[in-house]
Amino acid sequence: MSAREPQRSAAVPKRMVSNERQLRVGIALLVAAGALLFVPAALGAFTQASAAVAVLGLAGGALLVGTAGDERPV
Repeated sequence: MSAREPQRSAAVPKRMVSNERQLRVGIALLVAAGALLFVPAALGAFTQASAAVAVLGLAGGALLVGTAGDERPV
C-alpha cells in the first residue's frame, strides 16, 4: 500500500446501517399499528378512525420491512 491510497476501515457501510434502521422502524410500526388495531377491538372500543390509522401504519411498516434489504424489494 502506498501513502496515497485511502485506508479501508472495518466500519459497517452506511447503507447497511440505514437498512437496519429501516427494518427496525418498520417492525416497530407493524407492532404499534397491530396493537392499535386489535386492542380496541378486544376492549369493545373499536372505531373506524383508529382502524384506518392502524391499517395505514401496517401498510407503512410492511413497506419499510419489504424494502429494507439490499436485494430486490418484496
